[in-house]
Amino acid sequence: MALEPSRAEHAGDIQLSVVVPVYGCAECLAALHDRLTRSVRRVTERYELVFVDDRSIDDGWAVLQRLAREDPHVLAYRLSRNFGQDLS
Repeated sequence: MALEPSRAEHAGDIQLSVVVPVYGCAECLAALHDRLTRSVRRVTERYELVFVDDRSIDDGWAVLQRLAREDPHVLAYRLSRNFGQDLS
């Protein structure tokens, strides 16, 4: 998912980025988004939540797409394949 022009214009204004790896947790993503949003807003209104889907086999990607449509602070990316954990 590429940055939309409105988001790209404000990318330099971001003070805090939270990057969340996602795999196999579709049912908890909405609650995680809510909790992160409440916590981060105490620090700054200039934040982004970056969710990176590692090709979950559940409906996680659909949930992330919905969150990104509904919340301009959310960016959702989906990896080309499941990369798993890197133990190197």
